[in-house]
Amino acid sequence: MKEATNQLTADVTTGLRNAGDGEVVKVSANYGFAVGEEGFVNVTGMFRDRARTNRADGNQLILFDQSDFPNGVAPPSGFPFAYPQVAGIIGEEAAQNARRIDNQILNQRGLERSDFQFRVGQSAVQQRAVFLNSEVGLGNDATLYAFGGLSYKNGIGAPFRRLPFSTSAMPYRASNTDPALFPNGFQPEMNSDVVDQSLTIGVEGTIGGWTWDLSNSYGRNSLDYQMDNTVNASLLQASPTSIYAGGHAFSQNVTNLDVSRFFDDALAGINVAFGGAYRTDRYQIFSGEEASYRNYGRVQLIDDTSAASPRLVTRDTLGKEPGTQGFVGFRPENEVDRTRSNVAAYLDTEVNLTENLLVTAAGRYENYSDFGGTLNGRLAARWGLLDGRLNLRGSASTGFRAPSLHQIYFNEVRTDFDDQGQLVNIGTFSNDSEVARVLGIPQLEEERSRSYSAGITASPIENLDLTIDGYQIYVDDRVVLTGEFSSGLSNLLAEVGAQNAQVFANAVDTKTTGLDVVATYRLPLPTGTVELSAAGNVNDTEIQALTIPETVRANYEGDDLQGTFFGRQEQGFLTESNPESKVTLSADYQLSAFGLLVRTVRFGEQVRPGFAQNQTHSPEWVVDATASYDLTEAATLSVGASNLFNNYPDEQVFGNSYAGVFDYAPVQQGLNGAFYFARLNVQL
Repeated sequence: MKEATNQLTADVTTGLRNAGDGEVVKVSANYGFAVGEEGFVNVTGMFRDRARTNRADGNQLILFDQSDFPNGVAPPSGFPFAYPQVAGIIGEEAAQNARRIDNQILNQRGLERSDFQFRVGQSAVQQRAVFLNSEVGLGNDATLYAFGGLSYKNGIGAPFRRLPFSTSAMPYRASNTDPALFPNGFQPEMNSDVVDQSLTIGVEGTIGGWTWDLSNSYGRNSLDYQMDNTVNASLLQASPTSIYAGGHAFSQNVTNLDVSRFFDDALAGINVAFGGAYRTDRYQIFSGEEASYRNYGRVQLIDDTSAASPRLVTRDTLGKEPGTQGFVGFRPENEVDRTRSNVAAYLDTEVNLTENLLVTAAGRYENYSDFGGTLNGRLAARWGLLDGRLNLRGSASTGFRAPSLHQIYFNEVRTDFDDQGQLVNIGTFSNDSEVARVLGIPQLEEERSRSYSAGITASPIENLDLTIDGYQIYVDDRVVLTGEFSSGLSNLLAEVGAQNAQVFANAVDTKTTGLDVVATYRLPLPTGTVELSAAGNVNDTEIQALTIPETVRANYEGDDLQGTFFGRQEQGFLTESNPESKVTLSADYQLSAFGLLVRTVRFGEQVRPGFAQNQTHSPEWVVDATASYDLTEAATLSVGASNLFNNYPDEQVFGNSYAGVFDYAPVQQGLNGAFYFARLNVQL
């Protein structure tokens, strides 16, 4: 946090992507002023405007309902929805006929296939933020401090485009040959408002050689969804096109007391620290307006067609998808207002047995209002050799993590791909929901972990620093999002307009093994200096045990329980979500007013579990470079590039690309390509 006073610093950054989109403008300024003899107030303001990118290309999707054309492809309840699928299921001639029909309709309506292009890339974001840091002396070795921030961010994202071929998503009946509202489908937009608030106020000082710090921190994050350029298809042509879909919020308040003292006359020095904390969490979900979630075609009727007595039944009279297309709004039944509290106390000791041998031991007790108590500890040691040029270190610790309020109570319906690559509405149901009960999902339990690490730090020659650390982390009863269930849930899913269901559950035990290596070398040159650095990481996460609760086994109706509960894709995202290795090499050269930073990053092989198959993405090298020049003592100009050579990851195999919509997966360096920028820093 910045503490400078009587000094104004400001910077302006602008840039864009190699493809000509994703423009960025960022402006920030900082100023501080003195308060009394030793106090200060420092304020930073920031504005950022980032345009969207789009890396969607042409695709092989069927565009229009072809029911009225000879041998046309009718809107499916499953396959096929793309020309290659028609060829594989019906035949190549049928696929060519489907393409001819689409082209005929395009010509009749004066449209191009590019008018139906999806949007795949980063969202548009506009952000405003202000941050405060301050201290005021109170006398008697006490200081009052406060810091915090307020940020508002508006983002505009693009859910999946709705093509007129998907008649259940269109706001008109098949008999309406000239609808006024979205006759050619539409591109929904998710307009989200994110507000972050934080404030910490505390007092610190010393009494009798003991250092103490008493503080209270409050933070809140809220997210509201406004869906634009969308419809509730069950309202047909009466649907609004801008609908509030609800939101959620999380807040946390923590009161801390920390006390410490260093005893320099005991052994080679002993540091003792202890303290406690009281924390309260609050999680809320707010419902949207009725049109964001309701199925207006789902009504109650009297069924008098049978010989038995007439009965009241619920029927879908329109066959339209309910709620807002792109993101089904939160229903009143989704609303949540839950709290949790926990109290904690800790003791931490660092004992210098000799000038070269340090041993630390720490323990922490926590008691949760909903999960009970837990005691965890950490042991560590460091041994210095060769006059401090070589240090050996190691640690062992245990951990405890209660499921978050979000994991217990979050529930929504979203549009995503199912295991067959088809767009469907998937419901995430809370752990205490009726869906979880029917599936036999037990209440969530806490995660427990064990961590071990060992490493060295060394300075073998002048100007060379080296660190090597290995680690192993075991997590038991890990909380994960299950695969997609549907069997036995038809009525419950129909009520919320979903086809499949997911829930959070304690499902797996994992082991993560990794190695970090960092080396830096400062090299004086005849003209200037250069700092060379190299950093590398390799890690591997494996599933040691997959636990399917007996109640789920008893209630499951199907043939592949493991594949449904936590199958190929779910396991892949847990164990393969990051490259298996990452290496960073950099050189930072300084010569008087000129500076040049060049960095190259190698992203290792990464396996991504697509909905058709697992795909291995080959290693990738990316180069970043920044050149800077001090125009004056108060102004510096920098120009540079991230991903200088506009490198992209491997293209996705066709089966994972949604018929060509997603050329690239969000792996390794990402899918946006090179970013070129210029920045001006001023200090007055």
